[in-house]
Amino acid sequence: MKNIEPSYEIFRESQLPTETNELLQKTVVGPNSPVKLKTNVTYDFIRVDNAAFWWTVPETWNGFLYLLDGNCQVADSEVTAGEFLVKEFRDALRTKVIAEPHASFIVVSGQPHGEPIIQRGPFVE
Repeated sequence: MKNIEPSYEIFRESQLPTETNELLQKTVVGPNSPVKLKTNVTYDFIRVDNAAFWWTVPETWNGFLYLLDGNCQVADSEVTAGEFLVKEFRDALRTKVIAEPHASFIVVSGQPHGEPIIQRGPFVE
């Protein structure tokens, strides 16, 4: 990955795919998004009004949820605004998220690269 040429594109929020039903889900990186990365990653912004949804990831991926506003329950963990929940999807590829009114969060998932992370000053190798 270190030898890949850097790239840059600008997209407006209106260009990102959005689903609305009991929740608003805007896919920043993932299916149908114009944003293309060199690695397998998904990034969704979600706003929920007192609803539940299933957070689903491909087999062998891991993910995290960062709660921006409100409260929610992920499986058996309570999460409040400003908290970060890491999820390893080894035993289940779906996790139920139950959100209170006006909760908003991001969910990011990706395929682990299986390499150690080495930090040297401001750089990560």
